Amino acid sequence: MNYQLYNGTTPVGGMVTGTGGPIVFGTYTASGTYTVMGMNATTGCSRTMTGTAVIGINSLPVAYTLTGGGSICQGGASSVTLSGSNSNVSYQLMNGSTMVGSPVSGTGGPLSFAGLTDAGTYMVVGTNNTTSCPNYMSGTPSVVVNALPTVYTVSGGGVYCQGGTGVEVGLSATNTGVSYQLYKGGAVAGTPVVGTGGDISFGMQTAAGTYTVLATNNSTGCMSAMGGSAVVQVNALPQSYTLSGGGTMCAGDVGIVLSLGNTTAGIEYGLKNGSAMVAGSTMLGTGSTLDFAPVTAAGTYVAVATDPVTGCSRTMDGSSVVVVNAVPVAQAVTGGGNYCAGGAGVAVGLGSSQAGVTYQLMNGTSAVGGAQAGTGSSISFGQQTAGTYSVLATNAQGCTAAMTGTAEVNANALPSTHMVLSLGSSYCAGGEGIHVLLGSSTPGISYQLYRSGTIAMGSPMTGTGMSLDFGAQTAAGVYTVKAMETTTGCEAQMSGNPSIAINPLPVAYTVTGGGGYCSGTAGAEITLSNSSTGVTYQLYTSGGSAVGMGVAGSGSAISFGQQPAGSYYVVATSNATACTNNMTGTVTNSMNALPTAYAVNGGGAYCTGGTGVEVGMENTATGISYQLLRNGNPVGTAMAGTSSAISFGMQTATGDYTVKATNTTTGCENMMSGTASVSINAAPGQFTVTGGGTFCAGGTGVSVGLNGSATGVNYQLYNGSTPVSGALMAGTGSSLDFGAQANGGSYMVQATSTTNGCSVMMTGAAEVTANAQPTAYSMTGGGSYCASATSTGVAVGLSGSQAGMTYQLMKDGSNTGTPVTGTGSAISFGMQAGAGNYTAVAINSTTGCTREMTGTSTVSMSPAITPAVTLNSANGTTVCLGVLNMFTATAVNGGISPVYQWKVNGSNVGLGTNSYGYVPSDGDVVTVEMTSSEACAMPAMASTSMTMNVSSHQTPKAMVSVMPNDTVCAGTMVTYSATAEYGGTAPMFVWKKNGVQVGTGSTYQYVPNDGDNITLELTSNFPCRLADMATANVKMSVQQPTAPVVGITANPGTTIAAGQSVILTATATGAVNAGYQWSVNGAAVQGATNATYISNKFENQDVVTVDVTSNGACGVQTGSKTIMMSVGTTGVATLGNIEGEIRLLPNPNKGEFVVRGTLNTTEDQELHVDVTDMLGQVVYRGAINVKNGEINSRIELNSGLANGMYMLTLRSGSEAKVFHFVLQQ
Repeated sequence: MNYQLYNGTTPVGGMVTGTGGPIVFGTYTASGTYTVMGMNATTGCSRTMTGTAVIGINSLPVAYTLTGGGSICQGGASSVTLSGSNSNVSYQLMNGSTMVGSPVSGTGGPLSFAGLTDAGTYMVVGTNNTTSCPNYMSGTPSVVVNALPTVYTVSGGGVYCQGGTGVEVGLSATNTGVSYQLYKGGAVAGTPVVGTGGDISFGMQTAAGTYTVLATNNSTGCMSAMGGSAVVQVNALPQSYTLSGGGTMCAGDVGIVLSLGNTTAGIEYGLKNGSAMVAGSTMLGTGSTLDFAPVTAAGTYVAVATDPVTGCSRTMDGSSVVVVNAVPVAQAVTGGGNYCAGGAGVAVGLGSSQAGVTYQLMNGTSAVGGAQAGTGSSISFGQQTAGTYSVLATNAQGCTAAMTGTAEVNANALPSTHMVLSLGSSYCAGGEGIHVLLGSSTPGISYQLYRSGTIAMGSPMTGTGMSLDFGAQTAAGVYTVKAMETTTGCEAQMSGNPSIAINPLPVAYTVTGGGGYCSGTAGAEITLSNSSTGVTYQLYTSGGSAVGMGVAGSGSAISFGQQPAGSYYVVATSNATACTNNMTGTVTNSMNALPTAYAVNGGGAYCTGGTGVEVGMENTATGISYQLLRNGNPVGTAMAGTSSAISFGMQTATGDYTVKATNTTTGCENMMSGTASVSINAAPGQFTVTGGGTFCAGGTGVSVGLNGSATGVNYQLYNGSTPVSGALMAGTGSSLDFGAQANGGSYMVQATSTTNGCSVMMTGAAEVTANAQPTAYSMTGGGSYCASATSTGVAVGLSGSQAGMTYQLMKDGSNTGTPVTGTGSAISFGMQAGAGNYTAVAINSTTGCTREMTGTSTVSMSPAITPAVTLNSANGTTVCLGVLNMFTATAVNGGISPVYQWKVNGSNVGLGTNSYGYVPSDGDVVTVEMTSSEACAMPAMASTSMTMNVSSHQTPKAMVSVMPNDTVCAGTMVTYSATAEYGGTAPMFVWKKNGVQVGTGSTYQYVPNDGDNITLELTSNFPCRLADMATANVKMSVQQPTAPVVGITANPGTTIAAGQSVILTATATGAVNAGYQWSVNGAAVQGATNATYISNKFENQDVVTVDVTSNGACGVQTGSKTIMMSVGTTGVATLGNIEGEIRLLPNPNKGEFVVRGTLNTTEDQELHVDVTDMLGQVVYRGAINVKNGEINSRIELNSGLANGMYMLTLRSGSEAKVFHFVLQQ
């Protein structure tokens, strides 16, 4: 048959000859209705074939123009607009080759694609929803995303003192092309600074406040607030007062007191000598005059006040000059050393001296000879005997100084004599020798052993106070010992001289005999190659045990008889001297062991026709040969041991298998343990596999069985070489059914004996064939359509089909419409308007096999909806200057992919998403337009707006006012009131006492204790705050209504000479803002209103009183103290009608000094001595004796005293003399 294709009535192409199957006429592009006519080439009969093929040409979507895009700042968004659109066309926005969002349905008007945040070149592809024909729209606008300036950290700031240059404020790093503007609070500070690529400085800032920085990209205008802030604070200087005092003093004296006319409480005051601060001079201000500790260094002094809180300093008015007279120059004491007892001593001198200065040699506390006048060079005090020598120098001004160092003179004694002893007089050659001892010894003495008087034996030994052992000496000779004092080098010969002699050892002969022997024999003979008369020879085992009795030497070889296994040696002993000697060599007897008995393993039963079973050894030894035996007869050749298991291979002959082992070196044999038995088992009988056939794939399959079975046998079904799971059956003595098999293949059965495990395949196989189901294709089409009188629904189809199959559409499980014949490609079931779930079933008309197609096409009808949008600002409508603010839009009825267009003051911004962020300016109007992606949205777009207010950044500050004050009397109720700067609309206040919360709100009231710390914590909700929290602290001082406890210290004391100046210092414990008034004999002293009162006009028995007022929170409280002055008629300098001088030497000292002088009397008497510190506390009390009017006594103070100024007072009756000295430990 020939077939002709027609387009309408016009033939198309040539005829195609029939093939008995489908034919193809090729591809055609002309639209029209195509039919086919068949012609019988023989008869000429023709017939029009059933059906037609319709070809239509679909037009492409109209190409509209895409515009928009441009540059945006990072975090912003852009948009593009399509100039027009058509309904039933979907428009997909592309960034390069990447799809952006979901397709947008044409509306018949322009389309906007907002929220574009990614840089790139954008285009739009329009696709006809009915024909799927695509077309690129014209225009490719670009979006450029400019980065925000990098956020760096504001640096600098801090605190500086009033009148200073301020503190620097900067930025940790910058970028070129970016300008950085400094702000103080919310106001511009200075001009912008251009970024350099490194850190920058905004210069020194003197105005107090909080500084921030805003960066602007000079090219793009993009802005970022820099991180952090810098705070600048200004501290005030201390108030200035006047320094007074100064004068002349001797070096080493107590020093001169400098005073400051007034002070401020809490401020530190220190002295500066020239440009250097005086160490330890710093004192806290009291609100009144201040006396500094006495100064001893010459120079011009000023006072410096420093606020310890702020560190700000200020030099006080006035200056004081101190002149210091020098003391004698310290020279080094020379000489001293050691000498032997009975010698003349050693020389002591001074390395140098000064003219006009006298030098006194001292031995301990005693003067040695008369003082010598300085010469300008070294001086000598001559030869001196044992003692510790020092020198005191005195100049024309009476200043004294201890010369540096001391000279020690020592007399050394000779070592004591002890007896030399020995532990015997002779020993055997090669032995330890004889110990030489010293009967006793002296610690610290070195003792050297000598042989023959001059040969030193070993190293010297140090004395222990007990006997010394010089060890065993092996050299013959006479031994002596010499002692030496290691420190002084003095030597002495010890008494006694013992002698040592050496005895010879027996001659060494060779031990012979010995060797190997078999287990069970008596052993091997041991002999000695020769022997000496007068010597006994003893045989020993290697463990040191004697074997039998010793054998007497005969002058020839001797025997020790047969000995068992072991190692032996011989020791000879001289019968005369008892000296012993080991004979040369050792002999060893050994016994050869049988081979180790290891277990025979393997054997067992195997199935008829099998390869047998393996027989072997569980272990073997090298050097051993192993022979397999069956029923006692050798099987094969012997195998060498390997130190591991061995196998004799598979054995098929039945019987009992054993093994014999032979040592290849000694020939010893041994039977191995155990036996391996070998036996043969029979296999199961044969039966025939039955069943098999064909079925539809996915069905239950066809049955497979066995026509018979035997009990005691298990039958396993196999599909090819794979066992079928769950198809293992025990034999019943009749046929077996393995059930329906749903997998195609060749099925066989394996039988296995449950008794012996022998297996065999049964006869034949059952073939199972599965007919294929129709191919599963996916449902297509479906969807939602808007409710309309003209709507016909949506198309439903199948992604593919098979020729020869029919396809039935089903709605919600029920047939709908007529079946559609498969074409070998996709098929359509037409437009479906009924809402529901659509599926399809394929039917093979040849095999009857059916199959459900995959997936479901759902058809739904959507009602019309109205979209809306709301706008939220992350920081509300009031935001902070320079702060990025995020805006979020929330859509109602926006669909799954609503499109957003953001606007600021009417200009498009943003990325097309539901959020947009930027740094607002005051008055900005932010608008968001939302275009709904809902198919039935009417209208498609909704919008809303918000007006922004911008505020500057501020740091919250908490302040506390205290009523009545932060210093109160005990029991007073105190009220604390909180105020806040930049606390926001609802500041929160928390009160804490000593770190523990005690209240909330703007006020707190309680009765405080001394030292309580009240903390106010402010939590601000001010929107542009630089910190969430601020604190303020109040330290409470609570005073008790008690009078101050007053004390008076007198320097140099209350007993003085007429006209002598006395410094009286009042101490007032518990006084606040103390006031002072001194009075003498009840009359107030005009102007004596400081803590210190100095006078040289006291009379004997004057009564001195100081009244101290405490002016604290508890009102005025008064305390007082009274002392009586004792004034000598002629002054303390006339102690006992002193003639000449009394001196304290040296000064300064380390707590050891000498009081030396002459009284105008020849009588003996006792003087009382008191040493007090500057607080008037007695640290030493004693007495010194006067002999014939001479004073020369040494005083030693407690070593635990602190360094500083002390006073020594000498008293005789009512007279006294006071010395000031400095203790320098």
